Amino acid sequence: MFSKVCAMDVKRQSSGKKKILLVDDDAGVMDVCTQMLQHHGYEVTTSISGEEAIDIFYDMHFDLVILDMGLPGIDGLSCAKEMRKQKNDVKIVISSGNCSDVLSGKESPCNCFHILQKPFTMSELICAVSNAMGRC
Repeated sequence: MFSKVCAMDVKRQSSGKKKILLVDDDAGVMDVCTQMLQHHGYEVTTSISGEEAIDIFYDMHFDLVILDMGLPGIDGLSCAKEMRKQKNDVKIVISSGNCSDVLSGKESPCNCFHILQKPFTMSELICAVSNAMGRC
């Protein structure tokens, strides 16, 4: 089930787990992604809204944030911009069913974020995380 992840598979952290904030309003997607990320050695905190995610982000340290673009209330891109104001070097993966909006650069240059096109496989998720963390 967890085969063919990435050219440079995610290694479990021996000196503490990397922390990921996962933000998605789809409970099923969040549960499966959380399990996969935990299986690969990450500590995962979840949120179902942009507003809640920003509050959590201000209170805790994260190595990476995975944001769904289509969140209710504050969307993923606006949430990412707010998080960058707090910590400009935070690594962010934007997940969307229509990545052309993000890639078009209308609101923000796409080179500031890693993009994960929905629907994605678990292998693509782990590879996106690895790429964002600079491991692939």
